Amino acid sequence: MSRSKFLDMGALPHFWCEGCGNGIVLGAIVRALENAGADPEKTVVVTGIGCTGKLDDYVACHTVHGTHGRALPIATGIKAANPDLTVLAVLGDGDGATIGGNHLLHSARRNIGVTAVLINNFNYGMTGGQYSGTTPQGSRTATSVYGNPEPAMDLCRVAEAAGASYVARSTVYHGVQLQRFIEQGLSKDGFSFIEAVSTCPTYFGRLNQLPSPVDMLMSLKDRAVPRGSGGSGEAGTPGIEGKFEIGVFADKGLDGFSARYAEVQTAAVARAQARPVVAGQAQAKASGKGHWEIVLAGFGGQGLGLAGQLLGEAAVEIDGRYASQVQAYGSAARGGFAKSETIVSSDEIKYPGVTRPNLVVALSEEAYRRYAGRVGEGCLVIVDSAVVADAVPGVQAYPISEMAERAGQPQSANLVALGLLAAISGAVSPQALEESIRRRLPGNRGALDAFRSGFGLAEGPAC
Repeated sequence: MSRSKFLDMGALPHFWCEGCGNGIVLGAIVRALENAGADPEKTVVVTGIGCTGKLDDYVACHTVHGTHGRALPIATGIKAANPDLTVLAVLGDGDGATIGGNHLLHSARRNIGVTAVLINNFNYGMTGGQYSGTTPQGSRTATSVYGNPEPAMDLCRVAEAAGASYVARSTVYHGVQLQRFIEQGLSKDGFSFIEAVSTCPTYFGRLNQLPSPVDMLMSLKDRAVPRGSGGSGEAGTPGIEGKFEIGVFADKGLDGFSARYAEVQTAAVARAQARPVVAGQAQAKASGKGHWEIVLAGFGGQGLGLAGQLLGEAAVEIDGRYASQVQAYGSAARGGFAKSETIVSSDEIKYPGVTRPNLVVALSEEAYRRYAGRVGEGCLVIVDSAVVADAVPGVQAYPISEMAERAGQPQSANLVALGLLAAISGAVSPQALEESIRRRLPGNRGALDAFRSGFGLAEGPAC
């Protein structure tokens, strides 16, 4: 076979230890992608942390190197956002089953069209050989020197029980079969899970009477039992003793996730199209310019997340712009530092986090201390005058909480602040924000009054 277009030859030689089976899995993956007819421009490989996580260095397609245990939710988000992409997640047993085990369960339950290849080397290979959830019972690791007392997880049984469409297991000794299983997984619409058993030569093998890579491969050959061969009745989980099954565990040919989410998206578009046109909407679309990164900061319980969501929804659903919103808060529901970061832009947003704020509204003393004098040039910082009477130069103070009291809505300082920042920035039209408030807070006339009072604040001088 000719060299795969999915293999980045310039990144070789790889960094894996001598005798590691990860190179065999890499070869199986790139050949499977090639044979499946995948397009490198429309293929994404997602990895986590660990020896397996280095695999993304050697593939010639789009890649995401995520945090430990989080490769599957990242892959799920990519596939949900763009179902036309081929998305493959490559995991280790620590990354995908022990730390990331909960994500494996729910990826299988959702049954979205991601192909997951989990390399099971029986330990945490990169961080010192500690035992993982797939370490065979009785085997020795750096953290089970007297033998692991816990039974190993059978990952194929777990994925099958959780609802995955396609589940299969092979080993790095059975490289051709492994490649075929990955190809089959890529052809399925639902979630596919392929376990590749590959003993770690640096830690696991040498501590468990398998001193060389050849010994490890021959052990896999001798212990692997094909499903349906008639000899698998006593087969257990993969390990260094006893038999274990290889083959296809589930092949449902089922794709519930994509179809259901397509229905949800279609319904959402239809609902948006059926909404009445808001007065001034066309003008707002025409006049909406620039890129705004807005921070609303204060303490938990001030409704900062709601204000950010109202801002983003108004921008996207009514003004027809791009928006993203994230929020952060402490462990207390009411108290502690909290913030909402919203980006509103005429252009597609590549990263949802605020990195260069244009406008900061501080509704608490701590928020004021965090941002006043510490943001970049060109950023306007607004503070509630009830919080800080004498703001530092360059910071504008407005009676935000006082206006909320006057509107008969003392808890609506967030909406006053929303009106003020809308008037100052012009990032979102006031008509769009009023409509967004009506939808979120139906029948709450005081909420609209609070927003309008904040909008009017911009017409007067700051304190």
